[in-house]
Amino acid sequence: MGKTKHILPKDIDTAIMYFVNIHNIEPEEYYKFLINFESLSEESGYGDILYSYYVNNPIKYVAALKDGWQVETPITLQKGLELFLKGKDVVIMHRKTGARFNVNKSGKQPEGFSLVNLDDWKWFVNTDQNEDI
Repeated sequence: MGKTKHILPKDIDTAIMYFVNIHNIEPEEYYKFLINFESLSEESGYGDILYSYYVNNPIKYVAALKDGWQVETPITLQKGLELFLKGKDVVIMHRKTGARFNVNKSGKQPEGFSLVNLDDWKWFVNTDQNEDI
């Protein structure tokens, strides 16, 4: 799956890929198979995880299954800084406010982002499935 605007959390990607790998589901069949939550939940606790995500994000879930997605993978501060200094895109989220920003070395940084308060931010990177960070 190529890069898309659909970003899914790592745990949702893990749950989807559990069923994809067990049942050898082709990408064009994801939507048909991965919305049968009752059957999925009977098979594994991953089904409950997918259903919970679907209830809170139905449009995002369905769109990702139909169009493909990237995985929002949590990374350490050290890895985030390493990628940031290499000019790679990283995602940061403020721990207190929940404000999210895509940043890279060459772009404008969000207000309040500085080397002084790095511990105030959670770091993520959006990757294709199975892409090494």
